[in-house]
This record gives sequence, structure tokens and C-alpha cells, in this order.
Amino acid sequence: MAFHFSLNHPPNRFTAIVHAGPVSLILACLVGHGFALDHPSTASADVPAEIEDASITQINKLDPRSSYWPLPPDASPTLEYADSPWVKSLNGTWHFHWSADPKGRATDFVDDPASVDGWADRIMVPSTWEREGYGTPLYVNIKYPFHVAPPRVMDAPDPQFTSHDERNPVGTYARKFRVPGDWPDDMRIILHFGGVRSAMFVWVNGIQVGYSQGSRLPAEFDITDHVVQGDNRLVVQVYKFSDASYLEDQDFWRLSGIYRDVFLCAVPRRGLWDVYAKPSVDLSTATGFASLQFVALPDSNLDVCTRWLDPQGREVAVGNQVRIEDVQLWSVDHPAIYTADVRVDSNRKTIQRFYLPVGFRHLGIDNGILKLNGTPLKIRGVNRHEFDPVTGYVMTPERMRQDARLMKQANINFVRTAHYPHDPRWYRICDEMGLMLMDEANVESHGLSYHKRVLPGDQPDWSDAVDQRMRRMVIRDRQHPSVLMWSLGNEAGYGNAFTRMYKTCREHDPERRLIQYADMNLAADVDSQTYPDIRWLQDHVAGKAKRKSERGKPSSVEQHGPYPSSRPFLMNEYAHAMGNSVGNLADYWETIHQHPMLVGGFIWDWVDQALYADPDDPNSGFRYGGDFGDFPNDSNFCINGLIGADRRPHPHYWEVQKVYQNVRFDDWKPSASTVTVHNDFASNHLSDFQWRFEILRDGHPWKSGHLSAPDVPAGRDGTVDIGPITAILNSTGSIAKEHHFRINVIQPSATNWAPAEHIVAWQMYAVPGQPTCNPPLEFASSTTESDDQGITVSNDGASFHVDATTGQIDHWVVGQQTLLRDPMRWHFTRVWTDNDLGWKADVKMAAWAEAEESINVSELTVSTEDGVPAVTVSAELLDGQIQLRSHYQMTESGGIAATFRYHPVSNQAMIDPARLGHQLSVPSQFGQIEWFGAGPHENHWDRKTSAALGRYRSTIAEWVTPYVRPQENSNRADVRQIQFVADDGRTIRFQATHGQPLSVSAWPYTEDDLRRAQHNDELPIRDTITINVDHRQMGVGGDNSWGLPVNDPYRIDPMQTYEWGFVMTLQQPSP
Repeated sequence: MAFHFSLNHPPNRFTAIVHAGPVSLILACLVGHGFALDHPSTASADVPAEIEDASITQINKLDPRSSYWPLPPDASPTLEYADSPWVKSLNGTWHFHWSADPKGRATDFVDDPASVDGWADRIMVPSTWEREGYGTPLYVNIKYPFHVAPPRVMDAPDPQFTSHDERNPVGTYARKFRVPGDWPDDMRIILHFGGVRSAMFVWVNGIQVGYSQGSRLPAEFDITDHVVQGDNRLVVQVYKFSDASYLEDQDFWRLSGIYRDVFLCAVPRRGLWDVYAKPSVDLSTATGFASLQFVALPDSNLDVCTRWLDPQGREVAVGNQVRIEDVQLWSVDHPAIYTADVRVDSNRKTIQRFYLPVGFRHLGIDNGILKLNGTPLKIRGVNRHEFDPVTGYVMTPERMRQDARLMKQANINFVRTAHYPHDPRWYRICDEMGLMLMDEANVESHGLSYHKRVLPGDQPDWSDAVDQRMRRMVIRDRQHPSVLMWSLGNEAGYGNAFTRMYKTCREHDPERRLIQYADMNLAADVDSQTYPDIRWLQDHVAGKAKRKSERGKPSSVEQHGPYPSSRPFLMNEYAHAMGNSVGNLADYWETIHQHPMLVGGFIWDWVDQALYADPDDPNSGFRYGGDFGDFPNDSNFCINGLIGADRRPHPHYWEVQKVYQNVRFDDWKPSASTVTVHNDFASNHLSDFQWRFEILRDGHPWKSGHLSAPDVPAGRDGTVDIGPITAILNSTGSIAKEHHFRINVIQPSATNWAPAEHIVAWQMYAVPGQPTCNPPLEFASSTTESDDQGITVSNDGASFHVDATTGQIDHWVVGQQTLLRDPMRWHFTRVWTDNDLGWKADVKMAAWAEAEESINVSELTVSTEDGVPAVTVSAELLDGQIQLRSHYQMTESGGIAATFRYHPVSNQAMIDPARLGHQLSVPSQFGQIEWFGAGPHENHWDRKTSAALGRYRSTIAEWVTPYVRPQENSNRADVRQIQFVADDGRTIRFQATHGQPLSVSAWPYTEDDLRRAQHNDELPIRDTITINVDHRQMGVGGDNSWGLPVNDPYRIDPMQTYEWGFVMTLQQPSP
């Protein structure tokens, strides 16, 4: 790892001694991967050879090291690397030249370095150049965006491809820098790039010093011999595509440039290059063991001494190999971080210092059960891309902390760095906040190799490349307590390359963390598969499942070995959160909790990959694939986050928060004064929290109080005494009110991820035997008038009209106020969600859309019931297979009591409808919403575990969900009563009857508007509010978004009879 090489005498293989107290480790390092700059690529060539040669992955790039850079001897443990006096940031404004292809790239700087001063363009570093106005942002999932002919990327693609005219854009960056004058003379100067996509060449003062691929890991070069006092010139030439692009075919935006930090770092010439503090723990005795391993630079004569500090900063041991009694464990609940204070002396003088985070913890498999620190663990996980709507790949520390806080508040405990190593600051945040990480190598060749033995497969050059990526990632990240699993990559097929990566990981990770790879379970420690449905999981537990890809392709023994394996099973991706999604998550977890073999999974995924149309204007709207003229593209398939790109949680975020909570409650038996609870925390005791209750009467808060915290340690079950609740309920007697009670588990103190009083878990119970949706009705004496158009029912300034053709109310007037803007109509379809389109519900359910327009009214009659006129409409649907009945009476104050019946009369099988209800519209001034039902966020039949029953308020603007691609939204289930209120206090109320709560949605636009719009910002604001009052609407599904339908329990059985109703009234404001 010598830094004193020259470009005329390239470095060769050599060994460096890695000391670990009495243990030494010999590392073989190959700088330049077998290539040097004796014959550097000529800038005048159209295409440098390196970018289309799989055997060349780096030239003169230094060996990997931890992201904990060396600090001056007197540095504080809290000093961030960016603030170190040995680090000089090169972030900021650079000169820039962009070309759509290599032929037009800048070359003049080679012979005339000062020519860059004449470049007109400037660019910020870090950034992605497409978001700075250069070239085209391109989103594609699987298909390569260039002509496929590995390792070439310059062949002519289809003329429609964006890469046809932008064949391989090249961005050339240039700036001046000065080496700080206070840096000691005996320091080596290291040039660090945190992340550059996809390949780059580097020049310092006109001399080409290196080349690098592997866009998600650092590239470092020793430039000591090439810098001068005063101004130095740095030029970096970046290629959008290279042979490395075949290994980076992830489902994300294909952006380019220098998107992570660039800086200079000073390293003592004869100090340490890399340091690693290895922790281990004996859980039976709570004893920690730690040893120091390091890589010394050549010709070093060093004395290395380590002080070990506990999480409170107290010294607990000294030495390079130590034993620590009563060790505090790192866990997601209590991320206890020790510090290895490494002091490096030379000739009795301290020359550098390292402060390393050390976490004593163990994630392992015990008799087929995944355990963290000896306690069974379920992975409540999520996949995370690095993404920002303004910058694309560039993540600020503030954005990272925001992500971590939202994850912790959602009870997420494990994050997969999908599908590449993330910014090193993310790992530090996860160390501190207690988020476990599965660190994934930047290896995906989906467009060529998914479930195939193609690339890297068994090919030597490609195997070398992926093996190098694995090694570099492990060495960079192994120090972090939060890193508890490795992943060999994603959807890159199988072959000897992956068994080699597995061995490399083992060689460089003395902690022997677990390894995952779904495409080849043989090269992993756990079994995994993407997007299994619940039935598949149940079959797998029984050893009867068929292994397959997410698109249904069968797997082979060469990939996964004999079946069944009896190993823990992990869903590396599940619950595809595209658009309005994540239905039946609670059902997944009911199955997961039932079977120790099932260890959980990682939801796909964390954040919508939606770019602002204008990076400078957040109000410009979100955009997805194809919106920038990019081709090929996969449209909005990148919009599948639990949160929006602006970090606003989607409704399904709250469902994840509830289902993932670490306290599970069993059903309550009304005769019991206790409830069984399960403590799923990693280390928290349930007595650490405050336990409170609230009793609701008809949705209104009524009584509240405290409960005794149960004595239940982590991983155990117990009971909570709810005697105070049952005592209150038993004292109420038989009151005609609906009662519910809610138990809240509350974090008493603030943490680094949530404020004090944060609710970590809750459960609501309904008190049985209480009246639901059976309001007393008072009918008004009224008159009727019939003609060819239909029947009008009138009473004292109020009237409604039933249309003879449709059988529905098309006119409702109270006190000269016309309340219906559009007629009420039967409604059986919806604006298709992304999941619906994936399983072709729009095609399969097309008959219901046609049926809405062809209802045949067979009879329209008026009768008298209890002295009050009643209008009854009989109709037929689907060629007489379905009978519909509507029944209307006028109530006091001009309201309408409506009752509906759906009844199949044919045994002929038919597809189910998406909804069963009615649609109408009212004037837009009724734009404030109050309801008694599930809320406060949007919820659905299969996604309402998180929606507590209560009384809520909103506005129509806040009530809707602004999905990036507009689709069915805003539903609230279990609605007893909902009212739309005008500013002057007038209120249109819908009250459920017949003991059947309603599902209600409402929009400030029409259904046609919603169906036509491709982006949320295209939706108009109308002078009407569209209201859907449904008996039922099918669930949203989400097992995947390309074929699996909504699960059967959440679909409307078309062969069943349904009866429901509501009362629709106008209430005048109080005088």
C-alpha cells in the first residue's frame, strides 16, 4: 500500500503487516488491479479503452479503508471528519464542460491546463449533472439504457433511445486548490471522491493520476508527488456509461456526476492506513472482547495503543486486545457505542489518532431462529434508495437524519441499503439511532442475468470486478455497529462469482456477519426470495413451496441447493408500496409471528423516486420516467415509497408503523380484566413505558387514566391489568352509546429520534353489545308527484326527485338550496390504482364499468309506509344477473333516508366489482369534513389496522392523498357519520344505517379528472366536491404491483346479497 509510487514506475503486488495485538494478518494488495499508467489513455481517442474493458476497474486507486479517517493527535472524539484540520473540502463551484458523447468531450486541458478557466459553465459539487441542466434524467427498471453488448457501451442503440443522441455523456470538472500551509511536510496528500457515477479519470496539474469505476464506494488517489505550493489544478472527467454500468442495473434513475463529497486528506507518511476494532461478546457472561487490527504504511516504526471508553466516556480498558466485563450491548432500543481511542506514536511522539465506534452485539442463528443478543428477532425492515427530489443522488446529513427519525418512528428496525453502499454518514446515524443495516454490494445485472448464470456468472473478469466491490464495501463499513448483515447484491443471477464474493466477505469480516443473496441462497447464510405471498410462506414453512423469481420463473438447485433447507427465511423485498398500496400487511405479520422460521422482511421501498419537474421549484410537481423525454423508461414504477420524495408520509406509512410496533396485543375477552401482550422489543422492558387508556363514547373522548406498566422483559409475553377500564365500563349500565377503549404505550422521555410522549404502540378494542349505525329516524309527512320523468317527493320547502330512467336521485332541494350538482348514481368501479393495473383489474372488471351505464329500471313505485310515502326502484344489472333495489323516504328537515339492496339471481360466475355504492357531487363550499369512523389518514378494507376509530376533522384539500400518479384515494372505512360543512355552518350529513358502516371518499375534482390526469399537479380544483358513499370498496393489495390481485378476503363477493343504507340531511347553522 505504498504511496510513494511514481507514474513511470507503477506499483506492484506487495504485502502489508496488519497487527492485532499478538495477532498479525497479512494482506495482499494490488494497486491498479494489474494496470498502470505506463500507457495512459490518450485524450484524443474517441473512447478511452478503459471504459469498455471489464478487466480494468481501477488504475492507481488506493486500497480500501474504513471511513474513519485519521485525526491529529489532539483531536476530540466528537470531531467529524469534515471538520478535521487534516481534511480540506473541495466541494463547491467547479468549472464544467458537458458533451453528449465522448467525441465532444473536453481535451484541451491536457496540453493547456489553464484552458479550463475559459469554460463558460459552472457546476456545484456534489451534484448530478442532469439535475443541474445537463443531459436527460432517465428512469428505467430492468432494461439497459444503451445497446447491450458487454463490455461495450458505445454501440448504436435503437434510434428511440435517449442514448442514441446522448451516446455516452461526458462531464469534465475542473477547479483549483491549495494544500493547506499548516499541514506538516511529512504527510501524504490523499484525494478522496465519495461517489462518482459511472467511471472517471483524474488529472492533477496536467498529469493523469488515476482511473476508477464502482460508483457507490470511495476512490482515493495519492497525489503527494503531483501537488505544488500555491495553486494546483484538478480535472475529473466522468463518463455516464462504462462497462461497470452492466453491474449497476438497479431500479432507479440513471443519473451521473460527482454526487458525493470530494476532499483532500492528509495522512502521516509513516503512520497507519487503516484501523479496525473488532468486537465480540459472550452473552452468557455479558463479557465483551475487543482487539485492534491495523494496516501500517511501509517503513513505519509505530507504537499503537488503544484506550477503550464505555458509552458514558469512561475508560474501561487499555490495550490492543482487551476483555470488558458487564459490557453494555448495542441494540436497536439502546445503541450503546463504545469508543476505541487509538493513539499512534512514532519515536515517542503521537502522530495520529483514530476514534472508532464499537458495538458489542451478536446477530446469529440458533436452531433455525434468528436472534439478536440472544433474543428472537423479527426483521421489520425497509429497502432504502438514496434519493432526493431536487438533487437525485445527493443526500445531505439533514436529509439522512430525517429519514432515520421517520424510520424509527415507524418502528422499522432494519434497513437494506438497496442496492449499493450508502453515504458513510448514513451508517454513523444508524449507529447512533439504533437502526440495523444489511449492507448491499453494488452488483445488479438484472437486464441480463436475473435468475441466470450470465454476468458475472462464472466469467473471470466480471467475477474479479464484483469481488473487488464486495471487498471494498466490507472494509469500508465493517466498523459500524449498525451493520449486522451483508448482501452480495441484487438480481444479478448466480454462479461462481457469488461463492467467491461470499468467501471474500468472510475473509475481511472477522465478525462473520450473516450474508444474504436472494438469487443464490447457496452463497448465503439465510434463505430469501422476493415478493412471496402469504400462501407461499405458509407452504414454505410446510416444506411444500416452489422456489421462483418475482416474475414466476422457476429456480434451480444450482442456485439454492436442496429444498427444503430448514434455514431462516427472509423476504428481501415484499409489500410493493407503489401508489395506493401496502394492503394486508397485518395478515403477512400474523403469519410471520406464527412461525419462527419466518424472520420478516424488507418492504419495497422507503421513498418515492420522484423528481421535481423544476429542481428550483418544489411547486413544479413530481415527475417520473418518461416525463423528461427519456427512453426507454418504466414510467411511474419508481414511485413506490412509504413516504413521498419530499418526506411526507403516505397513508401506508402509518399502517407500517402500527403493524411493525413492538408491542402486540391479543384479543380482549369482555369478561377479562387483563389483556395478553407480547414484548417484541430487542431489549426494552415494558415497564420502561407509561401505559395510559382512553375510553370513547360514540367516538368522543370520555374517560382516561393510567394503567400499571406490565412486568414483561424483551422477547417475553405477559399481561396488562385493564381493571380500571373494565370498572368504568361496567358502571355505565345499558346506555345506547357505542364504546371503544384504546391503550397507549408511551415513551416518557425524548430520544434522538422522537420527542417525549411519543406513542410507541397502541391498541383499540370495541365494547361488544353496543349499538352501531342504527340512528333513530323521524320521517316527514310529504306528498308525491309522478310523471314520465320520475317521481318527486316534497315537504314544506324540501324536495327530491327520483329519475325514471336511472332510478336514482337527481335533484335534492332544501329551502331553495340545490344540494346535488350531479345526480346520484350506482357505482361499481374505481380509478384504478397502480396495483389494479398490474393485475389487469381494469380489463377483468370492465363489465362493471359498462354496467353502470346500462342499468335497466324495471319498476318505479310509490307506497305508504307508516303513513309516509316511500319510493321504491327495482332495477336489473348485467343482463338480469343482478337485481338492485333502492328505497327512499323523506325525513324531518328535508333529509332523505336511502336503503339499497344488491341481490344476485343467477348462478353464473362473474367477476367481482371494485366497489358497491353510490357517487354524487355537492357544491364546493361544503369543503370542511368531519367524520366518525376510521382515521385520521386514508384507509381501506385491507389497510385499516392503523386507523383508529374516532371523530376527526379535515378539509377537502387535506383529505385527499396526492399520489404522484393520480388514482383512487382518500377513502375512510368504518364511517358511522360524515358531514361536509360550509364556511357559514351549513352541513350535509351522511349517517350510516342498518348496522353497516360506510366507506367514504371525496375529491375536489371529478372522477374523470382523476382518471385522465397523469400527475397530481394536473388535477384541477372544481366548483363541486365528488363524494363516493360506499357499502364496500375492495382493498388495495400490494403483494406486488405486476400480477398478484387483491387478496380474496378483501374483495366483494358478487354472489352474495348486500343491504345497507344512509340518511342524507342538510343541517342549518345555529342562529
